[in-house]
Amino acid sequence: MKKKLKMKLEMAKFLQQTLDSMAVEAKGRSSERAKEFVSFFEKVSPC
Repeated sequence: MKKKLKMKLEMAKFLQQTLDSMAVEAKGRSSERAKEFVSFFEKVSPC
């Protein structure tokens, strides 16, 4: 139970930092950080 909570907190921290560092880009373009986030999310997503 503690491990799950710690993982969720670390994930939330990572997501907040990632979103804070992503710059607004022109329509149709995304930052490298956004691509890293998508890759990370796909790895941890249960789908």
